Amino acid sequence: MSMWLCLSVAAFIALHWFSPLILPATVNDNASVVKVDKKIDNFEQKTATTSRTADWGYQSKRFWFLLVCLALVCAQMNSIVPSIQSFSVMPYSLLTYHLALSLSNLAQPLACFLPFWLTPKSTRMVASLTGLSSVLCLWILVLAVQSPTPWLYYSFWAVCTAICSSFLNAYLRTLITSLLREEAVEAEKESKLFWCGVVMQIGSFSGSIIMFPLVNLLHIFESASACHLCDLNADSASFCKA
Repeated sequence: MSMWLCLSVAAFIALHWFSPLILPATVNDNASVVKVDKKIDNFEQKTATTSRTADWGYQSKRFWFLLVCLALVCAQMNSIVPSIQSFSVMPYSLLTYHLALSLSNLAQPLACFLPFWLTPKSTRMVASLTGLSSVLCLWILVLAVQSPTPWLYYSFWAVCTAICSSFLNAYLRTLITSLLREEAVEAEKESKLFWCGVVMQIGSFSGSIIMFPLVNLLHIFESASACHLCDLNADSASFCKA
């Protein structure tokens, strides 16, 4: 390794200080200097054009990938989870349902401030967080399908899942919109933010279109009855029996 480093240093010294000896034509002949300079300029322009093209292709793919993630997050946050949250949390108890709604609404604005201090810009990190939010949404969906007797009947995991899902989706929505705004050039910033808003609405609308027939037409989800909820609480149970 040391030998290659020494050879690299020697080559750098030779090119930097002894270039007139290595390329005498560039010093003695002005025409040759002009031709060499033009060739160098042309090469640099081609290299810069190729680099800009490759960079533009990567930025374009990243832009559309972030938009897909944003649409998925908005579908979960604004349509899927609110549509089934009563089915997934209500069977545990009315108090559990109340806590899930209240704490989820409290977690969302707090999550919107988090990207000011924690802003991962890696595409893999954004994809991983979006996948995690999708897993939480899927878990809430499974609990809703199992209503009125879901898994972990007397545990607090339903509330934790609802809170984590709301927090993560709110954080991802703010994070992705911030990345789209920061990475856009000044001339394209307004256009990209416009498409950002359009995709958010498309994601929310698509989630609503999917959930509406599942909840209201196909009746896949079953609500917990009032007396079923009363059985979870001794006082409420006595009230139902009366």
